[in-house]
Amino acid sequence: MVDRVSHTPVHAAAMAPERREFYITSDDRFIKACNLDTGQLLRTIDAHRGKITALVWVGSMRFVASTSLDHSLAVWSIKGECIARAKFPSAIYSAEFSTKYNAFIVGGVKKMFIVTLVQNRDDWDFVVDKEFCEHEDFISQILFTPLGRIFSCGYDGIICAFEQNVTEQLVVMTVGHGDHEVRARAKCHKGAITCAAFNTESGTLITGGYDMLVNIWNADSLTAHAQYIPLATLDLNKTILSLAYLQASRLVWVSTAGSHRPYVMDPRTGSNLTDFQPHVDLKEPMLGEHPTCLVATTAGTHEALSISDHKRLTIWRYNPLACVASMHAHTDWVEFLLPHPLSHHWGFVSGGADSTVRSWHSPSALYPQLYSQRHLYQGHQGSVVTGVIKEDGSVLFTAGDDMTIRAWALEDVGPAPRPAGSSAQENGEDGARVSKDDAAGPGAHAAAGPGAHAAAQPKEPVREEGAAAVRAASGSGEGNGEAGKESTATFLTEPAESAAPAAEPSAPAASLKHIGAGAEARYVRQGVPPAKPLVPSQKLLSKPAPSEPPASGGGGGNGAGNAAGSGGKANAADMGDACIMELQGHTGRITALCLLDHYLISVSADHSVRVWDSNTGTLWKTIEDAHESDITDVAASPANDTFCTVSADGLGYVWALETADLCGACRGHSAAVTNVVWVHEHSAWVTASDDSTLRMWDADGRADNMIKVYP
Repeated sequence: MVDRVSHTPVHAAAMAPERREFYITSDDRFIKACNLDTGQLLRTIDAHRGKITALVWVGSMRFVASTSLDHSLAVWSIKGECIARAKFPSAIYSAEFSTKYNAFIVGGVKKMFIVTLVQNRDDWDFVVDKEFCEHEDFISQILFTPLGRIFSCGYDGIICAFEQNVTEQLVVMTVGHGDHEVRARAKCHKGAITCAAFNTESGTLITGGYDMLVNIWNADSLTAHAQYIPLATLDLNKTILSLAYLQASRLVWVSTAGSHRPYVMDPRTGSNLTDFQPHVDLKEPMLGEHPTCLVATTAGTHEALSISDHKRLTIWRYNPLACVASMHAHTDWVEFLLPHPLSHHWGFVSGGADSTVRSWHSPSALYPQLYSQRHLYQGHQGSVVTGVIKEDGSVLFTAGDDMTIRAWALEDVGPAPRPAGSSAQENGEDGARVSKDDAAGPGAHAAAGPGAHAAAQPKEPVREEGAAAVRAASGSGEGNGEAGKESTATFLTEPAESAAPAAEPSAPAASLKHIGAGAEARYVRQGVPPAKPLVPSQKLLSKPAPSEPPASGGGGGNGAGNAAGSGGKANAADMGDACIMELQGHTGRITALCLLDHYLISVSADHSVRVWDSNTGTLWKTIEDAHESDITDVAASPANDTFCTVSADGLGYVWALETADLCGACRGHSAAVTNVVWVHEHSAWVTASDDSTLRMWDADGRADNMIKVYP
């Protein structure tokens, strides 16, 4: 920021990022060249005998061009030497250089001129190729597009578009023929047009004027029908003095009379984003100070200039890592963020230590609100530390300190999955089903694994040295030999008043096969009965008092509806219709979730891994004591049907989904391993550890196949 950059108010500016310079001019008729990094004055050019109205940097020729009320156009070298000068019959108010036509386009009183700079031996001369008279007042702004279309905007409120015809002559753009011909010339503002910019990404023209409006014009309607139809209009109730399109941030800056900072506008939606921008510490503005001139670079350095009526110059530089918006909703730290898998326009999800899960809008034409909260999901007790969204974007799974996995239906993304127990419920890609006839007995079939039935005999795992005991369990229930560790799935639906769950006969206890001896001894479950089917649970949730955190309580077995802790009947609506089921079984804090095919994999501080059918909530497999310490993260490899768990014991284990066998171990970290991801491009696992290293492993994760260490 530079104070008193000029003795008189600045009227025009241009930037030369190739030379790290910018040029300004004011009432004193001089052109001043300054350093773009420091704002230091480098040299002064005595340019015209009248007020200078426009400055243009011609990067391809390393020239600076200027126009003036003395009826002249002049071109200057980087040393300040005049290369050529042309005189016109009237004062010149605007200018631009077109790389497509290799010519200057200058605007005067009612007329626009096409001027070519030609070299004759050692001298340069201007040649006026053509002139147009399409305006009723002086032309305030000229713009050109990368494809060669030219726009002229005037104090008469008229916008006129020019382009080449079939004979490569520059003419007023027209659509149609004969009596149906329409010229691309119209009065678009009620007052004078003071400034204009062009969005090179969308091909839209943006104009502002004395009518206090900023208009974004539809490029398609102009091309197809030669009509100026606004896509969006922003009414600032202040005179528009200058505007610039910042290509790096895809935003439009607008300066107005009476505002000491530029307004920020989203050209895609027409929304005023000024209040959402992060605070920037600037010098206290002077009384009545406001920017009068805005200039932005088109590419490369991503910088902008703003100059106020009090001669204060500010250089802005785009920071791609800077905060673009700040959302305040969580009352405690945020534990995780999840983007929507289908579309970034849907938004993202956050979970926090305040026991809440929140979904957020992303700005788009349908949701112009900038990152406003979409939905609030409540029900967890304690921190919500992890989450995952199904590939079709319909269901969100979250878990945390309360040892419970909750499934939430995400709105506006498709139908939510139905609870198990319904007729002919599909449970996976392999076509396994749960029917009403099977729902009452222990022989019901759960969702089968990839290529195998859930009740199939598991293979005997081959564990490497130092691995903890493993028990791969297909299914859940009282008869599976896991006393005190029952896993349940609770669907939050209103049970039928007349329907009570049928009593199930106890299943035969599973036997344990002993393998190995001493420290290498381990047990593998043999003869595991099929998992019992799920029916809508009679467990009901109570709606907590406003002053208390959400709490869940057990309900009666016949659907009477006496919710624990509230004394009143509760149903799914009490929790909100977003929560569709609860998965319970872990005895410690759930630290991570991931999805592999239609299976949900959860890991916990209880050292166990559990695999659930995400469509029905059926517990499909359990690996007890998978690690000797808390499991910190899990990731899946869809290509290999494997998943990897990492732990505070410094190890990572790769498991086969179908059999729950151990496929390999990642050994090498000297401290707790905190994160793991599968990198599809390299077909490798990447782990992060508290030993300050990242390590890349092949798909098997074996120690002798470690690929690379990043210190």
